Amino acid sequence: MSSGKILVVDDELFVRELLSEFLNKQGYQAEVAESGPAALEIAKHRYVEVALIDLKMEGMDGLETLKELRKIDDKILAIIMTGYPTLESSIEALRSGAYDYVVKPFKLGDLKTTIDKAVKEYRLKMEIGELQQRIKTIESELKRYQDMAETEKLKTTPPEVREDKIKPGVPTAVTLATKEMELIKRLEKLGELKERGLLTEREFDKLKAQLLSEPKK
Repeated sequence: MSSGKILVVDDELFVRELLSEFLNKQGYQAEVAESGPAALEIAKHRYVEVALIDLKMEGMDGLETLKELRKIDDKILAIIMTGYPTLESSIEALRSGAYDYVVKPFKLGDLKTTIDKAVKEYRLKMEIGELQQRIKTIESELKRYQDMAETEKLKTTPPEVREDKIKPGVPTAVTLATKEMELIKRLEKLGELKERGLLTEREFDKLKAQLLSEPKK
């Protein structure tokens, strides 16, 4: 996993420099912010997939920063970092929409694993969202033809879109929408299997690639 857009939010210069250098060496594109407001400004103008947010910061703390980031882009996955873990703070972080919660000092290798998982989940959700948008487009086009048929009494409806005139083997809008919905369900099922530990990352990537490369008949 590489090329993920990662935002590091921490009021400690050492942490920002350490994570920025590490993430860039791992192939990520890292941005840093020294405060919550600075992070919000970055998110308003730049594409962010995953945000690493320190829980305890002066002024706007990590949870408030997380909530405000989600107002800008609710697709951003946030990982809360803290050196003072408590059950209450971990529960509150997850309730606020955090993807995960890591405790300082952490091993960089373990942090990378968490970030990799977050980036993959982000991109899977984006792919599913794109498929859902394609379904909406197909359904909208289908409704347009249906409205034409009703208002014009089929006079202006192209013969090739009439159900009784469709050539064998030519997919209809309904068929295409159904295929896309089936694909979304299968992708979501793969994600569930991976989260339950029944699929390795490599198996998940291979099966997902196979699904997305299947011809739409």
